[in-house]
Amino acid sequence: MNRDQRLAAWLEDELDSDGHEKLLCDLLSDESYTQEATQQLQMRRLLGSQAIDEKEFTRELLLKVQSVDEASDVPSTERAILSRLQLRRRWQRSAVAAVAVAAAAAIFLLVIFRPTPTTTPTVRVLAAEGVQSLDGRALEEGRLVTIKGGILELELGSESRLVLEAPAEFAIESASVVRLVSGRCYAEMEKGTAGLRIKTPSGEVLDLGTRFGVEVTRSEGTSVHVFEGEVELAIPENRSVLREGEGARWTASSELKPIEVEAERFISRLPGSERRTTKWLHWPFDERDGNATNPRGEWFPKDMDAAQLHGAQWIEREGSGALEFDGIDDWVETTFAGIGADADRTVAAWIKLAPDFGKKNGQAIVGWGDFSILDPHRRIGAAWELGVGDTSKPVDVFGRIKVAIGGPLTVGHADLRDGQWHHVAAVYLSQGAPNGQGIVLLYVDGQLQHRTFGRSVVRLDTDVKTSKSEPVQFGRQVMRATPRREYFKGAIDDVFIINRALSGDELRALRQTNEIP
Repeated sequence: MNRDQRLAAWLEDELDSDGHEKLLCDLLSDESYTQEATQQLQMRRLLGSQAIDEKEFTRELLLKVQSVDEASDVPSTERAILSRLQLRRRWQRSAVAAVAVAAAAAIFLLVIFRPTPTTTPTVRVLAAEGVQSLDGRALEEGRLVTIKGGILELELGSESRLVLEAPAEFAIESASVVRLVSGRCYAEMEKGTAGLRIKTPSGEVLDLGTRFGVEVTRSEGTSVHVFEGEVELAIPENRSVLREGEGARWTASSELKPIEVEAERFISRLPGSERRTTKWLHWPFDERDGNATNPRGEWFPKDMDAAQLHGAQWIEREGSGALEFDGIDDWVETTFAGIGADADRTVAAWIKLAPDFGKKNGQAIVGWGDFSILDPHRRIGAAWELGVGDTSKPVDVFGRIKVAIGGPLTVGHADLRDGQWHHVAAVYLSQGAPNGQGIVLLYVDGQLQHRTFGRSVVRLDTDVKTSKSEPVQFGRQVMRATPRREYFKGAIDDVFIINRALSGDELRALRQTNEIP
């Protein structure tokens, strides 16, 4: 289709979106063609307003464009027609001029406010942890998406990144517009860019080049937390700007109120987006005899001594070995210091709780560091311990997987007191929160846990160097300066310590193959 055919199709409202784009290129690149298009649009509107009979079209058109002198050879009847047309032209002149102006305006509007072809927003799922079902087509088509559990990390175009936490309802309307009906959303754009707009039921948030969080709930309305840069808020009868370190909350019926910025409420990235060399140790517990057990692994010290058993008993598990702990004084002592400071890590193991698992029987499956909870000068976050909850206060965490760091706890939701083997894992990702702190994610049988108690965002500084720190141990609480430590009651097998934060997919692969992905 050439440019004249495209113009004709446009005049008849038959041009498709691709044709629109090509016609616009023609008009913008050739001023004379724009004038020609204006004239054709003018002629089309004139013909339509006069309702000329098709058979008379050629004759009347010719008469219109001839002067009286040029029409001297026109028969008298047609000369009379010419006179009549020329008389009519006098009083139509102003109307024709108006039509010409309108035609030119129509061309201008086509160029400036052209119909935008329907395109699918460029949406890429970077990570999906614990999201059981995701309507990918709705996500790409800009329709409403609901996630009932888990965390979703998305990339919009090449400039914006979102992390959405369930339960949430949202729609990706374009690469720069997100509609958040409910839920929690962290958003950031590439340095030097701006323009991401998040629409909520009671207003809009426009990114002016920043990192920020938006939360929408039925009870509290919309809250915005700015971690870096600025955002502009547009709510009924109010427009304002929030800067770094400022927060605000409002509902459809309330005024804008300042709030404290709570970076710990948001997750800013998920494991799996960065790859690096993996260092790991694995205690398979396959000796089935003796008082020691040896790890295998890569990059960690090759000359590490065997771990010593203190009362733990060998048992069979699916044709291989495992260790059973009595919950009184059984534990395993290693010479590995563990992973220190706030470095990324994953700790995983198979466990089975004892049938009579009770109070004081949970605590440590795997732990290390400084857990001197009675020391008034202790450093919060100086320990790392994967264990099982064994109390019902302040909330019921009995039998649920947990991580303790010598301060805040993170506790999952699945009750493991069913007499079955379960694969459990704790993942720590540094810089996973907007304020630079890390995040803890818990998994049971490959499924992300929602929190029963505690926090996902923590400040970790695991002590592996001072005299107060203890090396990695299994089955015994990493706690000093207390009258009595607590011990795990149940069985443990295949303990892994890994120097990076594994993704959910990698953990599920580890569970299936017992090998590092």
